[in-house]
Amino acid sequence: MKDLYEKFKLPIIIIALLGLAFVFYNMFFKTTADSSALVSNPVSGNSVSADFLPLLLKIQDIKFDQGFFANSTYTSLKDFGQTIITEDKQRNDPFSPVSGVNVSSSTVEGLGFTVQTVTGTSTTSSSNSTATVKTK
Repeated sequence: MKDLYEKFKLPIIIIALLGLAFVFYNMFFKTTADSSALVSNPVSGNSVSADFLPLLLKIQDIKFDQGFFANSTYTSLKDFGQTIITEDKQRNDPFSPVSGVNVSSSTVEGLGFTVQTVTGTSTTSSSNSTATVKTK
């Protein structure tokens, strides 16, 4: 391993010095680009319409063969789409406290765990439920 280090010692030092010189040059000597070259001049309405109208005329000249839709391969295609059912609007603020739910927490000494017990009545059923969550 020491032989390998001695063999590549000089090339590694040269590469490191070239890298440092490059960083030093870019930080202190390289001039920044003129920002006015990055700002485009506002375009007048006449030049926009002069470019837009020929493109619009080219698009209008496109003819599409509608015989494609009469092709037996096209007509044999099946639609597997599903309708999306609209649901009732839920809560406006999902992070607001839920009425009827009590949250209590306690810290287990020495272990750094916090035990939270959530007790409340579900809005979809009338049964009471309790959940315990351990977090570190």
